[in-house]
Amino acid sequence: MKTGLLAIILGSLFSMGLEGCLAQKDLMKERTLEGIIVSKPGDFTEFGNPNEFEPIDLSTLEAFQGVIDRAEKMEGTVELGDPEYEVKIEDNRGRNQTIMLWVGEEGEKSALAVKGNSSVIYTVSEEDTAILHQLFVSLFDTTYETSNRPLWSIQRL
Repeated sequence: MKTGLLAIILGSLFSMGLEGCLAQKDLMKERTLEGIIVSKPGDFTEFGNPNEFEPIDLSTLEAFQGVIDRAEKMEGTVELGDPEYEVKIEDNRGRNQTIMLWVGEEGEKSALAVKGNSSVIYTVSEEDTAILHQLFVSLFDTTYETSNRPLWSIQRL
């Protein structure tokens, strides 16, 4: 009887652990973005980060959510250097997280990772890199081609 109960408990723990591992496959599984704050690391002054933006329109949040949802998980330590952007996210469950973002050139892949976890990165397709250019590169690079830039509301913090 005790061995049967022990087997059930161990089996349950194993399946919960496996479920937890599978849930980590998707960065935002079953969560939706409620807000993001985009910044360039290292741009701090004594008054904070002057280059910090909070896109407040739904289309920007949905576009970034789509990029995250389509990103492919890659395990293993990869040294990418300092990220180009940090995106503080808040989800519908009240969870806050910082995503480090390395944006490739148009036609190249990009990468993202959760700050503090160097053992997992997520690759972003060439198509989604173009979306990242429209979402973030255009915020910080005044020479970025504006003809393809979508209209959105930006709140400077």
